[in-house]
Amino acid sequence: MHWPVESGFYVRTIREMKDSPFAKAVEEAGYPVEPSVADPDTTVVITFPVEGPVMRAERDVSLWEKVALAAHAQRWWSDNAVSVTATFREDEAEQIPAVLRAFDGQLKSLSMLPSRPGVYAQAPYQRVTREEWEALRANIRPIDWDMLYDGDKLSEPQGELFCSNDTCEVPVRGIAHEARG
Repeated sequence: MHWPVESGFYVRTIREMKDSPFAKAVEEAGYPVEPSVADPDTTVVITFPVEGPVMRAERDVSLWEKVALAAHAQRWWSDNAVSVTATFREDEAEQIPAVLRAFDGQLKSLSMLPSRPGVYAQAPYQRVTREEWEALRANIRPIDWDMLYDGDKLSEPQGELFCSNDTCEVPVRGIAHEARG
C-alpha cells in the first residue's frame, strides 16, 4: 500500500522476460522497453505512462502517517501481511528508529525507501513532468493483443491442471493418475 508517487502524471515500470510475447507486443505499440540494469541478458523493463487521481502525492504524506495506515490495515483489514514500502524524505531519516519502536509488533513486514528521485535505476514508480508524460503518450498506439496468440508464442488457454475440486491428476513418468482427496 502506498500513495501515488505523483498526483496526476507518473510512469510505472514492470519487469518482463526479454523474449516475452507481451514485451514484444507493447514495444511494437510504442511503449519504452529497455534492458534491465539488474539482469540485461534475460529481463527488460517496460515503462507505462500513468494518469492517476489528483490527490496527495507520497512526498506530501509523512513517514508516520504511512506506517500508521499500514498498521491500521494490518490490524483491521488484512488476514496476512500488508505489503508496504514507506518512503521517507531526507528530513525524516532520523525519525526511522522512533517509527520502528512506535509500531513494533503491529506489522509483519515493513520496507523503507528514500523518496528522492534517482535513488534506484528503473524504479517501479517515477515522477515525470506533464510534458515528459505527454511525450511518452505521443508514441503509443493500441496494442495488438492478437500477436500474443500467433504461432507458437502462446497456446490457447488451458483448463485447470492437477487439482480441481476433490480430485487431483498427478503425472507419474508421463502417465496421469487420479487421486481422490
